[in-house]
Amino acid sequence: MNERVLSYLCQERGVTRFCHLTNISSMFSMALDEFNNGILATAYIPLDNRYQNDNVRMDNCTDYINCSCQYPNYKYLFCSKDRVRPFNTWCCLFIDPRIITVRRARFSVGNAARHGGADIRPNLSGIESMFAGRNRGRRLASCPDDIQAEILIERDIPWTYVTGIAVETSDIARRIYRTLIIQYGKTCPELYVAPDIFSNQCEMFIRNGKVPMEEEWQNV
Repeated sequence: MNERVLSYLCQERGVTRFCHLTNISSMFSMALDEFNNGILATAYIPLDNRYQNDNVRMDNCTDYINCSCQYPNYKYLFCSKDRVRPFNTWCCLFIDPRIITVRRARFSVGNAARHGGADIRPNLSGIESMFAGRNRGRRLASCPDDIQAEILIERDIPWTYVTGIAVETSDIARRIYRTLIIQYGKTCPELYVAPDIFSNQCEMFIRNGKVPMEEEWQNV
């Protein structure tokens, strides 16, 4: 079933990635984890290391990881930045959509927490409904009708499925590079400086059929 979902997303809609927002501190924990667990759903994070972005989880899906499609949910980011301190530097992890061929996935047309998770669906009809709006206008084909639409991935996303890390500034990208590669000798996914996707400007670009600017960061 998920092979069909992947075909619909990538071939029909032009989706190239899923997005997962997290703060820099958590990202370093994922990248440097000695067991290479990558991104873990809340239910699988060890109790002695249970930092999580969302302490409420009104979607009732603590065994799933919340992702968005193609671009991050900036509305969620604004709420999290206000709530989570002092870990206030955030990044967006780009995830290979093929993760849904090796992990169960569920889909929500809007914020998964809405109605206590009642809008979450498990199959192709669930993903198609994310793009079913009659008044899409010039909206980018790869973007759901609602910027808060979610793809939920069960249990974990191995770090090998993280294809890129987007940040707001070159200084943040440099910090990630120096920490992962120079300090710890780890491999680092491609780094991108993409301030627009962290603001409400992202929705404006998407609605007008324009791709927000992303610049691949170079260590120069």
